[in-house]
Parts: sequence; C-alpha cells; structure tokens
Amino acid sequence: MQSETFDNFKLHYNGKGDLCILAKHLRNEKDFIYIEYSDCPKLGVTEINSFAERLHEKSIKTGILIIKGSITPLAKQVKKLFIYFY
Repeated sequence: MQSETFDNFKLHYNGKGDLCILAKHLRNEKDFIYIEYSDCPKLGVTEINSFAERLHEKSIKTGILIIKGSITPLAKQVKKLFIYFY
C-alpha cells in the first residue's frame, strides 16, 4: 500500500460520501458491512438514528460509524440501547 500526504488524501476524498464503504463477506456474499466516517464535531442522537436508518434501508446488519469528536451524553445512552437491541 502506498502512503500519501494528508493534502493528497483530502483531494482524493473530498466529501463525507466518499468515505462510506460497503463491503461484503468473503464467504457469504449476502452478508454486508457498512462503514461510514462522520465529520461532526460532536456525535448526537440524530446522527446515530440516521446511520441506523441507512443500515435498515439497505438491509445491513453490521455497521461501523467512525467519529472524529466526542459523543453527547444522550447519544451515549442511545448507543448502549442500539448495541443491545441490534
């Protein structure tokens, strides 16, 4: 894998939509994982709900949301429920 500078990275991945990855399992092609980068400074309930809706719309059971900042206290409670129920 070739390393690149941060400036080149920003030029290549210019928006949040470019940092969303949908990949399928090697052995089970019906099993997907969705990975998304959130550039919100503070992750809230709204962002968690919209991420869960995207997973539900695409019928994906596994997802990873990468955040660059912190999580609001209420979002921490929602996160615990989200992990428990899904």
